[in-house]
Amino acid sequence: MNNIRQNTPTIPIKQIPSKKFIPLVVGTPDSDLKIPAKLFEEQKIQNFIQDVLAHFENIKDKNAVLYAIRLCKTNQYINEKNRAELLSLTSSTKFHDVDLCLNLETEVKCYIEKISGSKITNADSLISHLISVEKYISADKIFALEFYAKGGRKIIIDFIQECEKSSDSKKWSMLYHLYKIFILFIKNWSLFTWDTSETELNLLKSTCEILNESTKDSKKEIIPDFLVLLYLQNLNDVMLNCISARELILKEIKFHDILFLIQRSEIQIKEALLIFLNSCFLKGDTNFRKNLNSILSQPLANSLLREASLSENNFERIFKNFALLQKNILDIEFSIRIRTPVDKVHFTRIEEICKMVFDPSLVNSTEKTLTDDEKLSRLGFMNIKNPIHDFDQTPPGILALDFLEYFTKNKIFKSVVQNFVNERSVKNLEYMFPFAKASIYIIKHLIEILKIGKNEIDQKTEILFILFIISPDGIFDFFGKILWLFYRLWIEMKAQSLDFERALNALKDSLYIILTDLNKFEKRNGQGYSSIIKKKLSDLNNLVDTWKYDLIKKGKSRYDKSGLEPIKELEIILTNEVIENLRPKRLKALCKGETFEKSNLKDKKTKQKQFWSLSPDYKTFNISEFENLQSTEVKTATQIEVEFIKDIKKDEPRKQMFSFQIVCLRMDEIGEETIILSNQSETIIDAWFDGLSILINPKPTTSITCFVECLIDVRLLDINTLGIEIPQKIPEIPTLPADFDFNIKNE
Repeated sequence: MNNIRQNTPTIPIKQIPSKKFIPLVVGTPDSDLKIPAKLFEEQKIQNFIQDVLAHFENIKDKNAVLYAIRLCKTNQYINEKNRAELLSLTSSTKFHDVDLCLNLETEVKCYIEKISGSKITNADSLISHLISVEKYISADKIFALEFYAKGGRKIIIDFIQECEKSSDSKKWSMLYHLYKIFILFIKNWSLFTWDTSETELNLLKSTCEILNESTKDSKKEIIPDFLVLLYLQNLNDVMLNCISARELILKEIKFHDILFLIQRSEIQIKEALLIFLNSCFLKGDTNFRKNLNSILSQPLANSLLREASLSENNFERIFKNFALLQKNILDIEFSIRIRTPVDKVHFTRIEEICKMVFDPSLVNSTEKTLTDDEKLSRLGFMNIKNPIHDFDQTPPGILALDFLEYFTKNKIFKSVVQNFVNERSVKNLEYMFPFAKASIYIIKHLIEILKIGKNEIDQKTEILFILFIISPDGIFDFFGKILWLFYRLWIEMKAQSLDFERALNALKDSLYIILTDLNKFEKRNGQGYSSIIKKKLSDLNNLVDTWKYDLIKKGKSRYDKSGLEPIKELEIILTNEVIENLRPKRLKALCKGETFEKSNLKDKKTKQKQFWSLSPDYKTFNISEFENLQSTEVKTATQIEVEFIKDIKKDEPRKQMFSFQIVCLRMDEIGEETIILSNQSETIIDAWFDGLSILINPKPTTSITCFVECLIDVRLLDINTLGIEIPQKIPEIPTLPADFDFNIKNE
């Protein structure tokens, strides 16, 4: 491009699979991208642009350097008039949904003049111009740079400051679009940062002040949700990416106040607030995290979070962020306690526990009064002379003593502990359940599986953190139920002191199986995720309350070998075998063919009667279309290649009609379309959906996975019976001998 002025690079050409169209993206100033020379000759590009410009009489300057033709799919320079004119061209060269952009410098200057000439009092006009600029800046760095260079940043800042002082009812909408443009400068194109100057920091400070105000009763209805959401999302980005500005946010935000934003009806605000709080835990220093934890641990904050977590509108990401927030709170709250040993000062707490448990009113007056040592022994302390030493282990440290106090004072669990330590029928203390020792080891194990104090969260235990935030009694209530479960297992096993390790392992196995089963629960019947979570929590409580020792034997056979490489390899082999065996059976229904009512996702009212059948080689669908829904005469016949089908989805039944969607490439290979096939028989729809699933995406379903687990258990019957230990890793195949000249020695 010798006739293009220096420093005017161009943007690469994008090609569409169809050869009918020649989409072209040609340059504007300040772009650092080049057109590959192999695709088009330079002169042909110039001629191509000139041919387009020739069709527009209103364009006086025909210099190709000053123009850009862009695909609409990039969301740049949408202009309905120009698009219509281009698409109406009848020359041999066709254009696929393209836009013609006038001189970029002139266009930016035009928007600068429109915005700077607008007044706050004429809010609708200003908002209209801002929306146009926002659209261009979000998609085009060239436009953003030009707008910035022409003084756009200063104009936006001036309007923000003027809007914040205004009392106009539409000031919030204007602020939203002004901040949106300002954020795009930073987030999309990195033209500057929030700590570039005092101006940016003052704007950020103003954002924090508005968020603080938005929770007050006088402002709740005035400051709209869309502005609150934008501010929260922006503060989260700043927290993660800008150190200096981060310190300002932590200083200016009133966390006591913004926590009330979780009461807003907009579900995205709830999610954005949780993400922001988690970012604060992640990026704040130790002192800040402690202060934030003290705020979130207060009864009012607990009540707000619990109420918000019970909303029916919550979706999966909301609960994941709730779980992470609860994890962050417990990390701060428990990290110190699990590392703090119990000293002599706390001995009085142990004495109080003994008094609480061994209530004189529960003891028959004719029975011998227990000594202090006997009480400690019945409670299950290991160091009778100095029980303080039982808590020397860190973890669990003083947290175990806190739990002991909770358990003995709680109305539900108090009677349980009193029953099993005052059981006079147990003459041999070896069979007594060691309450104190069990509590210490349970807390230690639960701290490990919850990864308290570690900057990570296990997906399997997310459900527990959600339980802690939803339950009024939180984590200690769950710990108490686990201790009660331990006690029941102990009784069923008829364990004694020497069996403590075996009983503890039985408890660990029980927890592992329960959590694994809970995380296998899948979304069904169109339930919202809130319903799924509540069912999971109900299942968790029911399983803990009704768990039996015999269930460990049934459940453990499925899970205790799941981490072994040979078992994983066996699972893969069996899964592939099952799928291959099912494949011809599932595809038989497709080859046989079926009649459907076909409609389009964009036009559901227009229905066509079609007969679909799969070719014997499983590569093509043959489609016969009838004259109308009642006709039996075939009008046309078409085909769809199986490789064109990208996805299938099951629809909810409507008016006794069952259907599924097929997402596939269009016949002209331009874009995708969604076809809906319907039938009155649910059996037919299920058979076709299963067949299509195994045809285009042969992944194991839940039923296949369950069947494979049964097959694995059958294959391992002899191994389990003979007590053969399966290796952790697959043994290497030994190398072949150098030769086959063997000598057999007779001894």
